[in-house]
Amino acid sequence: EARTRVLKFTTGSDRWPCQPREFSFVIEPMDGGDETLPRAMTCGNMLQLPRYSGREALRDRLLQACDWGLDMQGL
Repeated sequence: EARTRVLKFTTGSDRWPCQPREFSFVIEPMDGGDETLPRAMTCGNMLQLPRYSGREALRDRLLQACDWGLDMQGL
């Protein structure tokens, strides 16, 4: 379920494309730490991640951003 949420947050779609060779998914670093939420740019299938102190902070902030991003789509 978490993978689907992250894919939707990052690409705008909850499914991996049928032709993955033509699909790019980019993860880039960004400024910030454990208190900073990641950013996604669906037009470029890009996920920007702050420099978290560990996996738990990464997971918590990424899922929080996914939840908030999905909530915003209903506006």
